[in-house]
Amino acid sequence: MAEENPISHRVQWLLEERVIYIKSQGNMSEEELITIDNQVVAMLDTSQAEQVHVVVNVTELEDAPSLPALVRQKFLQHPRFGWYITVGANALLRFLGATTGRLTNINFQFARSLGEAKSHLQRIDETLPDLTSAFNALKDDSA
Repeated sequence: MAEENPISHRVQWLLEERVIYIKSQGNMSEEELITIDNQVVAMLDTSQAEQVHVVVNVTELEDAPSLPALVRQKFLQHPRFGWYITVGANALLRFLGATTGRLTNINFQFARSLGEAKSHLQRIDETLPDLTSAFNALKDDSA
């Protein structure tokens, strides 16, 4: 009997109603991307915040879905969607991310580490509280 692939992503609130954290690893299929997209849209729908930012940790992602699949993500056009910050992308993922950002006209930023992502969020959205403890809780996801 073939063993099913374990879930290669996690979606959670990093800061309730303000910052969504996504950890992706392994090989991500388009079906998994659709699942993530649906989860993020649901979170954006329930948030009362004006802007919700998304931090995506791809330090352990080996293969990403196609560019057309990335561009089709519904959450990128959600009215509450703020910034998309990708942590730890290799050259191919940086290219896919930058191209997706240009094609969808979103606020997009790369970060080399979770600490850099935190600093960027604190700089671009002064309404956020100090995110140090939230990011420290991700110590097992260090990039």
